[in-house]
Amino acid sequence: MHALTRTFAAAILLLASSAVFAQAWPARPLKLVIPYPPGGNTDASGRVIALALQERLGQPVVPENKPGATTRIAMEAVAKSPPDGYTLMYASTTFATNTALFGEAGLPFNVQRDFALIAHVAWYPYTIMVRSSLGVNSVQDLVARAKQNPGKITAGTLLGGSMPNLALELFKSRTGVDLLAVPFKGTGPALTDLIAERIDVYFEGRIVAEGHIKAGRVKVLAAAWPTRLPSSPDVPTFGEAGYPGFEATAWFGVAAPAGTPAEIVARLNREVVATVKDPAIHQRLLKMDLIPSGTSPEEFARIIREDTAKWAKVIREAGIKPE
Repeated sequence: MHALTRTFAAAILLLASSAVFAQAWPARPLKLVIPYPPGGNTDASGRVIALALQERLGQPVVPENKPGATTRIAMEAVAKSPPDGYTLMYASTTFATNTALFGEAGLPFNVQRDFALIAHVAWYPYTIMVRSSLGVNSVQDLVARAKQNPGKITAGTLLGGSMPNLALELFKSRTGVDLLAVPFKGTGPALTDLIAERIDVYFEGRIVAEGHIKAGRVKVLAAAWPTRLPSSPDVPTFGEAGYPGFEATAWFGVAAPAGTPAEIVARLNREVVATVKDPAIHQRLLKMDLIPSGTSPEEFARIIREDTAKWAKVIREAGIKPE
């Protein structure tokens, strides 16, 4: 009986100390780990979120770039960080695609077990782009040309399991075309070759080629999103092009190490959602070609589960292997 009483008292003290800790948080600067190098949409939007959270929390939120291994380096580092609310991660689609590609047994962490999900921040819809000199003006034109010339039209791709790679494989599966995949180490080199007319097709967000689109060197045929993009109202969706349900989108969110006190997770969720809904931040994200969201942790978990299942099917059917 005395042992039971001591155990109960210890539990009460633990809950009380946790509540006091959460009330005092944040008492020092926070770190937001961004799993990509400086530059690009991930880094830029992550810094927008970090600065906005800093203003809302009253403590510095310091961005820390930790690139490498398709974000696995950053994910492992955050998963193993103290769950005290001072280390956050600017999560990306790789929370789903890494699990889909490597399987839970092939990763040193488990997304559902080792992270406290805070909120989904925004979607980053992909588009299908072609070199303007290819002479096609729609997805239908491209599919017809590809079927007349199987294996002759070239498409840039990145590492197996990357979004450009997965979007391309999904497109090939849905349309039944045979495109010749040309591997690149990054979007920059792929766009260089698209503009130089060394490849014909590439999947990415429209914003990465904005200057070349305006100059007439690159043409966007369709957006892989349910509705037309605010930044490109003249670009049809894949649904309008005859392929309803074709969606290929990256996304961003905020996560913390598993075990982060529930009170801190709830506070962070409120602040992240308020940040995304703020009209000024909302407009900044739209200008980055992002579709702001702002969700509960549970909704964020659902998005990851559904994306993992979706891309696992594409990976399995295309025979994509980890690199």
